[in-house]
Formats: sequence, structure tokens, C-alpha cells
Amino acid sequence: MTLLSDFWNFFRPSVPMLAALVLGVLALSGVRRFLDRRYRSQADRIMRVQLIMLLLSFVLLIVVVITSPIADGQKGQVMSLLGIVLSAAIALSSTTFLGNAMAG
Repeated sequence: MTLLSDFWNFFRPSVPMLAALVLGVLALSGVRRFLDRRYRSQADRIMRVQLIMLLLSFVLLIVVVITSPIADGQKGQVMSLLGIVLSAAIALSSTTFLGNAMAG
């Protein structure tokens, strides 16, 4: 019995994060199915569906980081890292986008 209680005490702080992760993945799959059914016949709307899924996935990532059982200072550092990565991705993709736009 002590093994089970030790196991529970070890994983108890992770329960909110795991619940958020499982519920978020289920919600993402539900939204994906809904969007696939809605825009099945409209091939020009695929970009919109991808952007919606990217935004929702990023929101889920932020929720998982916020509910993770780490110290507040470390959460802040992880959130800062996510912001830097997002800024770099936008900066690099915008130069490619502008280059393609100027090329015609």
C-alpha cells in the first residue's frame, strides 16, 4: 500500500497538467474533425484551418506550461523562451513571405 501511496504522492502535482493536456488534445481533435467536415469541399480554405489549428495548439502549449508543476520563475523562463521562438519564427517566415511577394 505504501508503494501506491508513494506513487500517488509523486504524480499528484502533475495531475492538473496531464488533465489539461488530455482535454486539450481531445478538444483539438474535435475541432479538427469539425473544421474538416465544414471545409471539406473548399480547398481554398485549407490555410484558414491550418492557422486555426496552429493558434489553438499554441494556446494549449501555454496552458500546459501554466499548469505544469514547476516553480513560477521557471514557468516565466519557459514562457519567455516560447515568446522568443515565436518571434523568431514570425521574423524568419515574414522575410520569406516578403521575398516571395516581391518576386511575384
